Amino acid sequence: MEKPKLTALVVDDTECMLFVNSENLTIAGFEVIEARDGDEAIKILEDETREKIIFVLTDFKMKRVNGDKVAQKAKEKEIPYVVICSSVPKIVPKIEGVKIIEKGNPQELDKVLSEILSENKSE
Repeated sequence: MEKPKLTALVVDDTECMLFVNSENLTIAGFEVIEARDGDEAIKILEDETREKIIFVLTDFKMKRVNGDKVAQKAKEKEIPYVVICSSVPKIVPKIEGVKIIEKGNPQELDKVLSEILSENKSE
């Protein structure tokens, strides 16, 4: 029996970054849900009927609602893996249990994905 795919929420208001991050996660084996801004992401996180999201990858600087608010909501929902991408990581407020990586650094994202996948492989 095949193990169900892990579900990730990818949040970015820049269409090309949303596409690239979603593709990378799909290739890594995730089922991907996309949100084009922080408001949409929070609505998705609040929807109790959705499949269980275990990973949120969000841009930091977005119109309306920034990534730190998305990350806080994800942590409230007890999502175990939350990552904020930022061009300037040192400006992102620290949130317990949230990793901050440099936007456009595929090695950092690959490292996070490897950790998630290794911690969630089938026994």
